[in-house]
Amino acid sequence: MPLRGANINVLLNIKLINNGQTIFMIFNGLLGRQEKKRHYSSLVMLSALLIFSGLTKAKDDSDSQLSILLYHHIDDSTPKITSTAPALFKQHLNYLKKNDFNVMPLNQALDQLFKGKTLPAKSVAITFDDGYESIYKTAWPILKEYNYPFTVFVATEPVEKAYALMMNWQQLSEISNAGVTLANHTHTHAHLLSLLPKQFINEINMADKALDKQSSLSKQFSHTKSLFAYPYGEYSKSITDHLKQDNRYAVAQVSGAVSRYSNPQALPRFSFSGNYGSMEQFKLKVNSVAMPVIQQANYDPLINPSVKSFTLKFDSLPFAKSGFNCFYQNETIDNIEWDQSKVTITISQKPIEGRSRINCTAPASNGRFFWHSIPIFVKPSSGNWPE
Repeated sequence: MPLRGANINVLLNIKLINNGQTIFMIFNGLLGRQEKKRHYSSLVMLSALLIFSGLTKAKDDSDSQLSILLYHHIDDSTPKITSTAPALFKQHLNYLKKNDFNVMPLNQALDQLFKGKTLPAKSVAITFDDGYESIYKTAWPILKEYNYPFTVFVATEPVEKAYALMMNWQQLSEISNAGVTLANHTHTHAHLLSLLPKQFINEINMADKALDKQSSLSKQFSHTKSLFAYPYGEYSKSITDHLKQDNRYAVAQVSGAVSRYSNPQALPRFSFSGNYGSMEQFKLKVNSVAMPVIQQANYDPLINPSVKSFTLKFDSLPFAKSGFNCFYQNETIDNIEWDQSKVTITISQKPIEGRSRINCTAPASNGRFFWHSIPIFVKPSSGNWPE
């Protein structure tokens, strides 16, 4: 089945005390299953090395931003790395309700944000990838209790072939008729970076046709072509350029909040699967603040394996430079050089093959954190992208 795996967030929490306040330090990496054991055993040892410096308060600059939440299975019995327990999922929604978060349809929120309109404070959007049956049987009934909108990105071939654990067209039609947004997640859930341009365009077009066919067969079924989700979170600048020409927003799988500075074709989302959906982590992530990094659409995450330096340019610096820290593969990055509002981050090793990321954080006000992730994709020498 083409949906066997998803990115595993390697997450390390360090509790730091600052003026009586507990602050959680997050470090994530995009790892495949084969890499999980190798890195997981090092987390305890490395926790002593990640010392957060420069704990100064900063202006949030958090007006008009959006946190996009990502789920797959809502089930206790499905693969843990792509699953969130139903009881925990309900805790997530209850936290949003009790703390006055504004849960919006994803396409509406993005239209407002990128057309210069102000989003309400604490805006979030809820998304699911693939189209698993637990969305219909478990997540949807819970979401209806809160009257929260959500989006499902559908990989169409697994639905057509009635793969195990997938929704069928009738179930998708039912949730669509109830107001749930359905969108494109490709046809076969392929690794787009392994495909030629004509092939990845065909993946998108085939999924559109499958969804269009269902719309023609049932008045209850509808979908939007304005949204797209990358399988495994993998993309390149050539792919984002195509989606821009196609007038689609596209969501990835790197962490961070979305702001007007974000690339509309490479939008970050916070994943809450497996060990990474605890309430401590959920609270930290939904309250994080987007860094004002400019020219994000110019970055191509598909890089030459010899590249070790990465540059971020800021519209402004709403935090102290001394509080800016970056991390790669469980290690603090020591080589960080500032040139006014531009920073160059140099990792000590060549990027690993497959998927990885640099995470950068800085303290904001009220115990919150600025957060920006730099995705890194290096073609595996074997030619096979990790699941």
